[in-house]
Amino acid sequence: MTLRIKLCFLMDCTASMQPWIKSASQTIYSIIQSTEQRYPESNFTVAFVGYRDYGDYEQFIIRNFTTPIRIEQHIRNIVATGGTDDAEDVAWALDKLRTAIDWYPSDLQIVYHIADSPAHGLNYHNGINDRFPSGDPDGLDPIEPLLWLSDNYMYYTFVRITHHTDKMIDIFQKYYNPEFFNVIDLSVRGPNGLYDTLSEDLDSTITHYISSQDREVD
Repeated sequence: MTLRIKLCFLMDCTASMQPWIKSASQTIYSIIQSTEQRYPESNFTVAFVGYRDYGDYEQFIIRNFTTPIRIEQHIRNIVATGGTDDAEDVAWALDKLRTAIDWYPSDLQIVYHIADSPAHGLNYHNGINDRFPSGDPDGLDPIEPLLWLSDNYMYYTFVRITHHTDKMIDIFQKYYNPEFFNVIDLSVRGPNGLYDTLSEDLDSTITHYISSQDREVD
């Protein structure tokens, strides 16, 4: 039986993220190709949501589900720009996952969030440069779309790059179903660690999903 896997990369595309964008553009296809070899019953489609901040050129970069190679080719054309302050528009980026991406039909749904900056609002950071310290200027709390992901049983993994996102991660973790929430710390290994770490995490996620389905059958 085919295991239909929909995998979306949610990625900060502001100026500081260029090394990570480059690494993603060089590894996504290889990660999925090797995973499909280990799980011959799996069938991947991949989507991409890139985001910047209010006032930045092309604030959102959205590509709906397609083949892994096409997503990788698309990411190669992205140039990291923008980010006037240190906080970014995480709230509406998360919202794009529920409003601009076609998740169904699928068996296993996975989000990898790669970012070095937290959401706007002092609730989500410890006083970095933030033009909107009271929170998102349009009034959207990132918890709202995050709960939608959790309620729809999506595996959400945050790729930690800097300590600036730690407060946000802690808050997200409190609201998300712990069975489907994970953090990968690449603050030391850097972009070169993306391939090995995501490959291992993807293996673990698929194994967990298959095991959970077996438990339901029992």
